[in-house]
Amino acid sequence: MGGAGQSLWSDAWLGNHRHSCQPDRGAARRGVGRALFDATRAAAEAAGIDRIDASIGADNADGLAYYDAMGFRTYRTPDGVIAKLYEMR
Repeated sequence: MGGAGQSLWSDAWLGNHRHSCQPDRGAARRGVGRALFDATRAAAEAAGIDRIDASIGADNADGLAYYDAMGFRTYRTPDGVIAKLYEMR
């Protein structure tokens, strides 16, 4: 397990469950992240969840760019972490 600030580390909570993913850097720019998020979003929708929360290390530029590209918005910035939210449409 990694933590805040670790490259390509992501956390998302579905209900009260934590799901984490740390793709191999060789998978970058091949659509793996989008496919993983599409599956996560579909599972959340099927479970009736209307929001996905992600906490990304403030120094994780790749992770922040990924979540921005997936449509997350920043809603708070506690020390060393950027908290982002995705709202189902």
